[in-house]
Amino acid sequence: MGAKKAAALCTAFLLGSAFSMATSIWHNPEANGQRRDVEPLSAGSAPREPQFLAESAGNGASALSTDSAADGSGTAETAKPETPAGVTTASFDEPSTVGKPSAELPPAEQPKPEQPTAETPAPAEATPPADQSSAAEATGTEPAATEVASSEPAVADAAATEAAQSVDEDVDTAGLPAIAWHDDYHQAMEAAVEQQRNMFVLFCDPKWPAEQVAFEQRSLTDSANREKLLRDFVLVKLPTDAVIHSGGKPIRLLSHGAFAEMLGRPGVAIIDLAHPKADYYGHVVSTFPFMTGRYYKRPVLSTILNLPPGTLTQRTMIYAVRIHPEAPASTQGQFHGVLADEANRQSHYQAAVLVQGHQNWDSRVHRISSRVPRISDAKEVVAESWPSEPLVEACIDCVDSWRHSPGHWDAVRSRHPLFGFDIQRGRNGIWYATGIFGHR
Repeated sequence: MGAKKAAALCTAFLLGSAFSMATSIWHNPEANGQRRDVEPLSAGSAPREPQFLAESAGNGASALSTDSAADGSGTAETAKPETPAGVTTASFDEPSTVGKPSAELPPAEQPKPEQPTAETPAPAEATPPADQSSAAEATGTEPAATEVASSEPAVADAAATEAAQSVDEDVDTAGLPAIAWHDDYHQAMEAAVEQQRNMFVLFCDPKWPAEQVAFEQRSLTDSANREKLLRDFVLVKLPTDAVIHSGGKPIRLLSHGAFAEMLGRPGVAIIDLAHPKADYYGHVVSTFPFMTGRYYKRPVLSTILNLPPGTLTQRTMIYAVRIHPEAPASTQGQFHGVLADEANRQSHYQAAVLVQGHQNWDSRVHRISSRVPRISDAKEVVAESWPSEPLVEACIDCVDSWRHSPGHWDAVRSRHPLFGFDIQRGRNGIWYATGIFGHR
């Protein structure tokens, strides 16, 4: 990672439409890839640098069921390369297609909840076309390979294995209700649909014993986390080579485009099956692959389990803000559907023109005002990632870039009654983040 050129993370800040300030923050290549949300297994086991896939597929593919998951793989939603830089965002009296699924599953393959819940206001994640060639034409990007390139590490070293064997010594599991794990993706999906709960998928690999044992015996034994999991989720534990049948054909689950940001690794994924009227229903909305020699801490798992309903990219940006050590307060208000939609649009626009900025801010402010009565003091922050970073790392880096600018950080650290975040990847492999805040 250190051999990569030092990429500029430029950020900008706007207050209303009258004040603006911009800074450029040069990223330290030696710090790239460091994660504050994962804990080393032990002081004696130095974590190995993870080998990220150079390209990861997009985040809009549906994971509805074993037969309803479309064949092929997804790519990140970006506008076509010929999109002119001067195009303005769509007016609100026109139907918006930004962030909406571009391919629907056959009706027979859709889950049929008997008692739909109220529609969640956050916008939808784009569903890539099921056909790989059409996906490439629609997005201008290469489709993901049908098989994920190997990113598994060697078996954990001796120190890490010793940590795994002794990890339960400081954990008191007395009195905790047991977790009844499903071991079948079909059955877990059916149960989640029937109960209108999200599905918590734990992918396991015997080559990662220390990380998995630490996560299960430390983070999953936290009483609050255990209660939340048992109340709000259907839980399934699967091997990383688990195979499902889609369209009558076998496919490795982690090779499906819906799980692309798992990077082919063990770890945690969450599928939304709790909000039947939302466009992200049946989609993967969280992906947290394990890192070699490290595991997700108890408070970090709590953050993951308590993210608001939304798309994969929206929730991961909110996660990155919430796990920052200075505890910025901008996500403590209401995750508002309109602000989330506007953040989605602006991130898509930046990704389309491959330029970070506040393009069309004046028209965006007027649209927000017309859609959210009595809103005031609208603010917007934007940032960009390193090229080809995985989603979680890109979100964390964007938050770090805001931290290094007093004007941006003042907006991100402050509490706002309304907020929206999103991030989208351009065809250049760079992710473009947007945060929008408001009062009323």
